[in-house]
Formats: sequence, structure tokens, C-alpha cells
Amino acid sequence: MNQKTHSVLTWCLLAVAVASAAIAAGGRVRGTVTDSSGAPLAKVTITLLGEGFTFEKVTTTNKKGEFKLAVSDAGRDYLVRVEKEGYATQEEPFQIPSGQVMDVSWTLHTLAEAAEQSEQLQTLQAKDKATKAYNEAAEAYNANDFEAAIAGFRGAIASNPNLVLAHAALGRVLLEEKRWGEARKAAEAFLVVSPDEPLALRTLYDSFWGAGDRENADKILQRLLAVEPGSAVAARIFNQGVAATKVHDYEAAKPAFEQAYELDPTLYQALLPLAQIYYSKQEWQTAIDRTETYLEHDPSNARANIVRYLSYQELGDQETADRAFSELEKNSPVAAAEMFLRDGINFFNEGEIADAIEAVRTSIVLDATNPQAYHQLGLCYASAQENSNARAAFEKFLELAPDDPEASTVKEMLSYLK
Repeated sequence: MNQKTHSVLTWCLLAVAVASAAIAAGGRVRGTVTDSSGAPLAKVTITLLGEGFTFEKVTTTNKKGEFKLAVSDAGRDYLVRVEKEGYATQEEPFQIPSGQVMDVSWTLHTLAEAAEQSEQLQTLQAKDKATKAYNEAAEAYNANDFEAAIAGFRGAIASNPNLVLAHAALGRVLLEEKRWGEARKAAEAFLVVSPDEPLALRTLYDSFWGAGDRENADKILQRLLAVEPGSAVAARIFNQGVAATKVHDYEAAKPAFEQAYELDPTLYQALLPLAQIYYSKQEWQTAIDRTETYLEHDPSNARANIVRYLSYQELGDQETADRAFSELEKNSPVAAAEMFLRDGINFFNEGEIADAIEAVRTSIVLDATNPQAYHQLGLCYASAQENSNARAAFEKFLELAPDDPEASTVKEMLSYLK
């Protein structure tokens, strides 16, 4: 494929935010569990149970205290149980937003610590206005009464400025409501109480990012990297890369995707946009390396298979390119055919007829049942004055789609191509 292929494939660069990596109705949870000193807890059992329906999913934390869960039916009511021998079990209602990745964290206390805290809490609940306000605000939030929740969390903070839970909850609700300025102020107040608290820094970063203040968001990101260089920060850097691709700023997108993947090697979604960027830069082997790793996680992805196939072609390794094309035919023929057809239409609109013919013919090899591919191929051949090939393509189009809205126009064209 000639050099013009590179520019058109650059236009086709696709990247999906971490949130869009999930199935439309599904959701994902990433979290950490620590002890009261902040040290990660390994082998903590996380159990997710359905409330009102049969569902159970169990996972455990790794040595870093980290875990992941995914559900195909987000937005429903769940119950989450966090337990480890020698520690007090935590159990609470849980909801996972549909189509998103949610970050959570829990702190487990030893049984002795929990007993001491329980005694203190019983005393506090009897007379602490802040605790009552927080609980009422939490109930309002669960009932989707966000205005009441915001007012309640603010009331709890006014009564007890050191109530970390209220600070964290207030920031979360304000971000969900996209009240960026208020979320920023809430995060700043949180940081006064708990300097360099990751939850507060995340809220502050998200408030700047949501408001479009990239400069201050980047400053907060550096602070986050210093105190929490893990998956939560990686997801935010990944989304910076996504934002850069949307405005075709691939020079900014590339380091963002690279850094996100370095911070969180499980964030394989960063590899596909990286592969496409390296392909557009004619760095074929690097594009292949990124694509091969991506395909270990998502072998049927059409764009990834296309980038691998074309990269091997550009390297002159036709034998491997042929094997890659066979994988493309096996894993995602229809989706890949649609992509090649779109490329062919782009070439045609740019007047690159030879490249358009090549792309559309490849689309037909992958899916010979799409009448629109034959229609486009007929237009390409007609433009190249290859009338006999144009007639054959148009006739195949009419055979597959005799009632298509373009059928009458194609019949007129055939009369001129005799």
C-alpha cells in the first residue's frame, strides 16, 4: 500500500476512553484495600452479591492490595462484602455505574481496632451532629436526591471539618453533577484537613479537567503521581490521550498512552491507539509490537488486525502479512470489511482512485455479501474509465440489492457504460 494509506489510516485513529472499554450495559470496579496504617492488604476476599436477584462474584486482592471486578449488568443493586481473617468484615450496598470504570477503596481494621472504634462510634452517634448529618446525606444520595445530599454533606463538614468521609462524598457528588467549581473548592477544603490525600487530589484533578483547565489539571496530576502512581492515575492519563486524539494531536496522545500503560500494564486499551500512531509514523515494527500485545486481550478487534496486517506488508514480510490476513478473515471479517470500505470511500473522495480500488477490493475479499462495496467499486472503476470492470461491479450490486435507492441511478450508469 502506498504512502497515502498512512495518512488515511491516521484519520481513522480510534481510541476509547477507559469508561468506554466496558460493554454498553456492563461496568467495572477497580479498588484497593489497606489496613489502618495505609499498608496494602493481600488475600482480602471481595464478594459481590445481587440484591433481589441471583448473582455472586468473588475475587481477592493481590500483594499490592488491588483487585478488579466486572459485571455485565451494571446499574442494579448489589451488596459488597470485604473480609479477611483477623479483621472486621465490611458489608454495604453497592452500585456500579453502567459503561464506566469505578475506583473504590476500603480500609479494614483489626478486630481489636474495630471493637475500639465501635465503642467510640456509639458514643459519637449519640451526640455528634456531624455523623447524623452525614448519614442523612448518604440516604439522600442513595435516593438520588443530590441537592439534599450536597447540603447534608456540607452540613456534616460544618459540624466536623475533620470528617474525611463527608469531604470525599461531597466531592464525588459535585463531580457527578458536573459542578466543577464547587468540586474544586470542596477538594481544596479536603486537602486542608488531609494534605496529599489521594481522594482529594483526584477530585481536584477531575474538577480542573472537567472545567477544561488543562494547565492546572496537569499540575495536580504531578502531585497525584507522587502519592498514588497506580491505576487511578493511569486511567486519567489515558483519558488525556483520548482527548488529544479527538483533536488529532497525536504528538500529545502518544506519550499519554505510553505513560498510562507503563503505570498500569493491565490497561491494554492504550495499546491500540499507540499501534495506529506508530503506523502513521511509519514505525512498522513498533506498531506490530503494540498490536500483538493488544490482540492477546482482544483477538477479534478488526482495527488491531488491520494494523498488524498492513504493518507486516509495509515491512515487506509478505508471508507473515498473509498469515495476519488469514487471522483477520477468521476473527473479524465483517467489521474489517467495513473499515476497508470506509478507507476506500475516503480514497475515492480524495481522488486517489487506485488506492480506493485496492481498499474496496480488500473489503470484498473479507465480505462478498455487502452490496455497497460493489457499488463503490463500480464508481471507482468508472472514474478510472475501466468500463468493463465497472459494469461487472454495478451488475453485482443490482443482483444483491435490486431495491436499493441507488438502483435506478446505477441502471442509468450501466446504459452509458456499454
